[in-house]
Order: sequence, then structure tokens, then C-alpha cells
Amino acid sequence: MSSSKTTTPSRLIAIGNFDGVHRGHQQVLLRAVKLAQELQVQATIVTFSPHPAEVLRGQAPPLLTRLEDKLSLLRALPGAPDVVVLPFDRALAALSPAEFIDQVVLDQLDARAVLVGANFRFGRGRAGDLKLLESFGAQRGFQAEAFALAEFAGKPFSSTRIREALRVGELELAREMLGRPHALRGKVVAGDGRGRQIGFPTANLAGVLELLPPAGVYAVAVTLLKNRNGIEAAAHDSRALASKKWAGVLHLGARPTVDRPESVEVHLFDFEQDLYGVELRVELLGALRGVERFESVEALKEQISKDIVKARSLIQADGLA
Repeated sequence: MSSSKTTTPSRLIAIGNFDGVHRGHQQVLLRAVKLAQELQVQATIVTFSPHPAEVLRGQAPPLLTRLEDKLSLLRALPGAPDVVVLPFDRALAALSPAEFIDQVVLDQLDARAVLVGANFRFGRGRAGDLKLLESFGAQRGFQAEAFALAEFAGKPFSSTRIREALRVGELELAREMLGRPHALRGKVVAGDGRGRQIGFPTANLAGVLELLPPAGVYAVAVTLLKNRNGIEAAAHDSRALASKKWAGVLHLGARPTVDRPESVEVHLFDFEQDLYGVELRVELLGALRGVERFESVEALKEQISKDIVKARSLIQADGLA
């Protein structure tokens, strides 16, 4: 069945998961904006939530960016593209390739041109591919084009490469591919108070969804995103990245010296306010050391003081806080 649309399609759509909105994604999406301008249509970025793999296979790859941060990054791209989130569920997955084109691409999204990755698959059983998309385009009057991701260090940019770099602690490599530091987000919850007892109060983060690097201590820049009532402390768009940032150190993993389980906790320098219930964004700027067991609490305190000195130097050189 062909689309029921009778008016001239008004959008160029770029379809993908775009996890991380890395430098390769950015180049593709800037091309989409430019092509949309040439066609005199609206550039529209189409992504999915949840990740299709979560619905189809029960498990998605670890996140580089949660949905609201991904949307902020996409909307901040030059050219002010629209962003559409398609709810990915069993009903969407059950559409045949022809139904996906007619019901989603044409009727719902009103596409005049479609940009997808060369390995893009669509429709029930992933039966649709680029060749079929181009065939549908010829039949139904829309332009179909595959985008190739630019290369970095001899290989295409990819979210998978960034995840691999983060898993082994190569923060700088991940940062080069992302075009910014990898970041975590979480809400501050009550901890056991051990940090405050030894003179280094920490904010314990819950609800962190993003991929974590190896356990250890990291230099970080922290932004307050939402207050304890859930009210925006900094808008979730490009302005949030330019708002006040606090330097700090992040501890990931167990705390063997005080015999405590794994945690994600951050100590902010020169910060005295109560953070319980506040949502934080934590940018990872550099690794300081791994998790260690110290002979005494005094030895731990001495090492934390050294960590802070090293972190301050690293963060100052970075210029992010």
C-alpha cells in the first residue's frame, strides 16, 4: 500500500540511534542540515527510545548518553534541526519494510529525503536494507541516501569504539571521538558519611545509567542540573555546558580501606552547600589512580590530599572548571 500523503513532503530525515552524538554523527548531521537547506525542507533527526536492541534482544549496549542528554546535544547542532523520538516497541518492530516506509517515514514523518547508515536495517525481521529503501524511494517519490562515517585513526567513528575505549580507561581517546569528555549523571543520595568523617565530604550518586570506566579515582568537572525538587538548575541544552562548573574528584568502585561496597561518589572542591536530592552532571577529565587499600585512614587521607592536588592541576590545565 502506498502512502496516503497528497501534499509535498516537507522534511529531510536522518535516522539513527546516535548514542553519544560523537564527532562522526555530528559530521553526518551537519550534512543533513546542509542538504535540507538545499532542498528547502526542514532537517529532522529521528532516533529511538528505548534502544531497539532492548526490545528485540532484551539487552541494549551500555549508554554513552541518556535520552535527555542526547536530545540536548542534537538540538544544539548548527542549523536548529528538529528531533523526533520514535517509541520503539513490539508494534513498531512488527511493521513490514513497506509498512514502516508508508506509515512512519511518509505518513508520520512526511519525508522528502532520507539519510541512513550504510548498514541500516528496518522493518520486521530487519528485512529492509539500503537497496530496498532506495527502491521504495524511487516508487514513492523520496530521495534515499546512505551516509558513511568519517574516520578517526584509520577506522570509522563509532559508538562501539568509544565504549571499548571507556571500558579500558582510555578517557582521552574516548574524548577525541566524542568531541567532549564522557559524562555521567546521577542524583545525590545519602551515603554512610565516611567521607565527611575524614574531612572530604562526598556526594553519592544514584541512578547513573551511562557506561562507567574502570574502578578508580578521576579528576572531574561537575554541573548542577536539577535541584532537589526536580527544578532545572541549568537548562538541558548548550547553555548547561557553559554554566558554572565545579572541580572535583570522583571515586568509582569499592572502598577497601573502610570496608565499604562499590559506589559512585564525588568530592567537590571549595563547595559547602547541601547536595542531597540534587542532580549532577560529572565530566570525566582524567584518571588519577586505581582503587587501593591503605594501611590506615590517615594514609588514605594523605593520598586523597595528593589526589586533589593532582586533580586541581589537571583541571586547571583543561580549563573546564
